[in-house]
Amino acid sequence: IKIGDDTQIQLEVNGAIRQSSPLAKMVYSIPEVISHLSELFYLQKGDLIMTGTPAGVGEINVGDEVSITCGEFLPCKFVVGPPSSE
Repeated sequence: IKIGDDTQIQLEVNGAIRQSSPLAKMVYSIPEVISHLSELFYLQKGDLIMTGTPAGVGEINVGDEVSITCGEFLPCKFVVGPPSSE
């Protein structure tokens, strides 16, 4: 899968686009983020790294359906659950 500065990262909540931005607008590049975090944590295949946010930030609530896409990668989809009692 090719990732470039023009690759879009997008967030949908309940089917509505909340955020959409090219990776070029990130303060730090993906390799820089991975390199820095690798010094602090043991990263494994399948780990998700979530960073800051482009314009469009907003509240999500229990029951909301969230979908995150980035270029040709498979989307990350989940439903927001209630807070953990732990």
